Amino acid sequence: MSQLIKNCNSKVFMVKFSLLFKYRDERRRLTMKLLLLAFGILFVLTGCRATEAPEENLPLQIGLMPTMDSVVIATAYELGLFEAHGVDVEVIPFSSARDRDAAFQAGALDGATVDLIAVGLFNEGGFQSRATSITTAHFTLVARSEYTDLESLADATVMISYHTAIDFIMDQMLAVNDLPNDHLIREEVGNIPTRFEMVRAGQADAALISEPFATMAAAEGLSIITDTFQIDFNPLALAFSLEVIEHRADELRAFYLAYSEAVDFLNENPIEAYLDVIIDLIGFPEEVIHYIELPTFLIPEIPTDEMVQTALDWLIEKDLISADTSIESFIHQVQ
Repeated sequence: MSQLIKNCNSKVFMVKFSLLFKYRDERRRLTMKLLLLAFGILFVLTGCRATEAPEENLPLQIGLMPTMDSVVIATAYELGLFEAHGVDVEVIPFSSARDRDAAFQAGALDGATVDLIAVGLFNEGGFQSRATSITTAHFTLVARSEYTDLESLADATVMISYHTAIDFIMDQMLAVNDLPNDHLIREEVGNIPTRFEMVRAGQADAALISEPFATMAAAEGLSIITDTFQIDFNPLALAFSLEVIEHRADELRAFYLAYSEAVDFLNENPIEAYLDVIIDLIGFPEEVIHYIELPTFLIPEIPTDEMVQTALDWLIEKDLISADTSIESFIHQVQ
């Protein structure tokens, strides 16, 4: 996929990369790290996107993860709905939340499918962003077949990503089942497909992963322990930088008109109508085609105060943000 990156002097750089989640390909991972380093250097030296209002006619660059909450944006992009509403959008896939977050904070992205934990950490670190809507996705705790429930996973190794929504969700799953946070041994593995592969290969006891990998895990005989649907917990969100919110309000309104139309399309049509979108734009491996089961996609609404407060309290408890952080600093209603 080609990306259009513009600096403050309107020079155009075309960077080609394809993140189709071939996690064994170390050269691609090195390329991403070098690209993010370049973004960081540009951001520090020029401060171009952080200190100046954005130039006109720049596309909204949206970072997507290989999760179901990216399907709506990818579908709107492929169907030309953004263009129909007069907003130029580029979608950029990531397989690691840390790479996505680094790109967002470096100014390489205008928005991204993230979560409330990420928004809180962004803001605390000086990069101001706001969650503008909840998204439709869920995470599942899968384990080797000998494990049957959370209690049986005592002292087992679970693959997560520290200080992220994954860590947050893991704590909530344990709390709902009256188990302490140290019931499991957590190990850092940022790449979602890698977590799945490690459990499948017997290199880890369990992992918290997203669709379609959770459905694949069930089809291959791994245990489904619990998921965010079962515990009624959704901290996932679409967020934009405060700079975009303040300077590009018309584009955001147009973006969400297209987004809403994509939600309607997805909920009214069979998966065959947009399967290529899932594979090509989001990067789902082709072998997952037969496993994909999509949920009912949600219309765009801002996260509830209750959910934001839960995320805020968790971040404060982990000493990751200031104790005086407000709910208002997490969310923004696009009007």
